[in-house]
Amino acid sequence: MASPTQSSNQAVSTGDVNTDPDVFQLIQTHQENAARLPPVEEIRTLLNQSTRGMLSTFSQKHEGYPSGSMVDFACDADGSPILAVSSLAVHTKDLLASPKCSLLVAKDPEDRTDLVIILHGDAIPVSEKDITAVRTAYLAKHPDSFWVDFGDFQFMRIEPKVVRYVSGVATALLGSGEFSKEEYQTAKVDLIAQFAKPVASHMNRDHAEDTRLIVQHSTSIPVDSAYMLDVDSLGFNVKAAYQGKTYKLRIPFPRRAEDRKDVKTLHITVMIDSRIKAFPVLNHSLLSLHCIILYIALNLGITRCYEWHLGSHLPSGVYHSSETFFCCVGVGFCKMSESGSSYVNDVTVYDVSGTHHRQLQTSYLQTKQSSGFWVVPL
Repeated sequence: MASPTQSSNQAVSTGDVNTDPDVFQLIQTHQENAARLPPVEEIRTLLNQSTRGMLSTFSQKHEGYPSGSMVDFACDADGSPILAVSSLAVHTKDLLASPKCSLLVAKDPEDRTDLVIILHGDAIPVSEKDITAVRTAYLAKHPDSFWVDFGDFQFMRIEPKVVRYVSGVATALLGSGEFSKEEYQTAKVDLIAQFAKPVASHMNRDHAEDTRLIVQHSTSIPVDSAYMLDVDSLGFNVKAAYQGKTYKLRIPFPRRAEDRKDVKTLHITVMIDSRIKAFPVLNHSLLSLHCIILYIALNLGITRCYEWHLGSHLPSGVYHSSETFFCCVGVGFCKMSESGSSYVNDVTVYDVSGTHHRQLQTSYLQTKQSSGFWVVPL
């Protein structure tokens, strides 16, 4: 039976216990309401994605004292950590004498306030019939570990007995709990987490300012910068800077992401929303100016598009350049380009909400909501 002292979705790493009370209250309120994976799924997912931890054993050389070793590992399909150990290693000798052990994995070893997982269990040699599957799983996480086939190496599996976690150490938002073997092994691994590294790398490299605006819009804190750490099906985590302090914050998606392509769609949705909210005044005189911010559609590459031929009935004076303009309000996109010397006559609506808007009205300058996204009829 799980016995969390406090739900982990309330934990936030502030990096400084002397955080301004008003800012801390904003963060706490945001974190408590931000959607995230259930604790047991978050733990199962983190262990599945991790490759290194601290193994604790009962020392045979120094009887009665614990021993510790940094080890590489990979989880099998049931979430059991797999070790490739040498017969010469001290921890191997300890495990053969007493299989009871624990494996500690820190989400961020440099941050004591972040999530720490301790899996307690018994380490047993992998049976001959399971060697092939276990070897494949281990090499998938450690592809350069050619030495696993050496004669003095063997695979050992840590059979979980209980899995504990703690987060928010040294903060006002301490969270902790534990799960049984059955609860841990029946929990699902989040399928989106496997894409965390490439997604975060892309966003930090090419869209750092967009991430900052998303965080600012989501938390109501004018952060100075935001660095994406990881992503899962319900949102992503960032390290944000504000007035010389750093905060780890959770930013939720508007809905669950179904696959990697859907993650891109959801990022665009929250990105556009934060961009629009960054412009508090959106009236007729400023509409065309604000619409130009849709350049982000070019950078991200929208995947759904629908085209209409509108002829030349557009208000004069709206477009003065032969350059391509992009126009957006909300989550609808209009790509408008001139054809020769005539007015704009080809409009492509990029729809990130998945709805198909079939009619654009172009005889007046007015913002109109339709089919789940905003269309700007210019």
